[in-house]
Amino acid sequence: MRKVLCALALMVSCLSGAAATAPPAQADSRACVSKSEYRRVHEGMRQRRVHRVFGARGRRVVYAQYHGYSAEIRRYRGCARRSRVSVAYGNHRLKSKSARWRHR
Repeated sequence: MRKVLCALALMVSCLSGAAATAPPAQADSRACVSKSEYRRVHEGMRQRRVHRVFGARGRRVVYAQYHGYSAEIRRYRGCARRSRVSVAYGNHRLKSKSARWRHR
């Protein structure tokens, strides 16, 4: 139980940041998350569906498993320059999301 609480505390600290406005997504050969894609994902969605919406699997930055419960944070590249999207999953379902959209 203590490991789960530590993992969740780490997730909360990693997901600090507020969503702001983003410039329109540009066509790019690399997978990135646009603001409209970010708005389409909601709490409770399965991880596979989030990956389909985003068009990317992202990069795993935190993973913990304890007594059948898994907690994971994945980071995705935003379409705006130097933008980032972080998503926390619990048992492969979206629990929380955070985005930092940077402007020039």
